[in-house]
Amino acid sequence: MASWDEALTAVLDQHGTSLYAYGRILTGSTADSEDLVHDAIVRVFARMKSRPARLGARSGTDVTTAMVPGATAAYVRRAMLTIYIDQTRRAKRWRAIRHAAATAESLPDHADEAASRSAIAAALSSLSPQQRACLLLRYYDDLTTLQIADALGLAHGTVKRHLHDALSRLRDDGAAMALWSPGEPAARGEEAHRG
Repeated sequence: MASWDEALTAVLDQHGTSLYAYGRILTGSTADSEDLVHDAIVRVFARMKSRPARLGARSGTDVTTAMVPGATAAYVRRAMLTIYIDQTRRAKRWRAIRHAAATAESLPDHADEAASRSAIAAALSSLSPQQRACLLLRYYDDLTTLQIADALGLAHGTVKRHLHDALSRLRDDGAAMALWSPGEPAARGEEAHRG
């Protein structure tokens, strides 16, 4: 009795090249052809293996010994055609209905944020280094004016003056509003040089 492996090897040795060529003609692609041959072989051999008694009962012999590589290759070729037609129909049906299943992909528009960041960067670059340092320590590190004065080694009044001048310049440039989150009042800047 020949094994399934031997039968498969015999089919591929004798008819593998023609099966792959047939697949390339159907699909137009080498990779798709290989997938098609693989799927067809699995289908044919699984079907033959799952029904050995029924197939063997017709001829009175075991199915694996009755398998002739040429006849089996014909079954594989027919299975390839069937699989290809089924895939083509499924793809056509999918193209017809995929718009119903598709969800609208809405990507957030970050143009405003990018423009705001660009405006902030330009406005901050127009400040003196000390004004920028005071502003960043006050609003990003949330330090008081006394803590900023200690950190930078400046007088308390000088820190207040730098903060006032920086905020005035940012307001003139229109970038001050972008520094605060929507829920935070812009008046915080007025309190900065007082406290």
